[in-house]
Amino acid sequence: MLMTFRIGAEMSHGLNADGLGVMGVCLAGISLVRRIMGSCIILTGAEIRVVNPLITHSVPLRLIKSVDSDGTLTITTINGSEIHSTAFGGSVIDNFVGTTDRAVDRINSQLRRALPAGGSGLIVKRYTIAWIADVCTACAFVCGVMAFAVA
Repeated sequence: MLMTFRIGAEMSHGLNADGLGVMGVCLAGISLVRRIMGSCIILTGAEIRVVNPLITHSVPLRLIKSVDSDGTLTITTINGSEIHSTAFGGSVIDNFVGTTDRAVDRINSQLRRALPAGGSGLIVKRYTIAWIADVCTACAFVCGVMAFAVA
């Protein structure tokens, strides 16, 4: 007499709406975290780029009036508009480490060295492209639609 034993779990056949829903939520979470973690400030010779989760601001250094760290890193332009940086949004750890103050000092030293004719004369606002986050968002949407259709 031959006995057989099954080892492991059996996979169900067909699409599982719960699995698709969980996958969609995980992909949406990855997208959100990737956008937030991709926030930064890029300081070039003639301009500063503030990359926030949804909007990227490109500001020529000659159009910057002041840079402050009043809770978050804030750039004030000569026309009075303020640009806040998500990358240096004050946190409990920043009170001990002081990264925002160091960033403000570095930007201010670059402003003192900047040539007045450098860069274009326009402040450019555009959508922040984060390929990983955008692909995860599209896949999360597809998973959500499929979970809804299967259920």
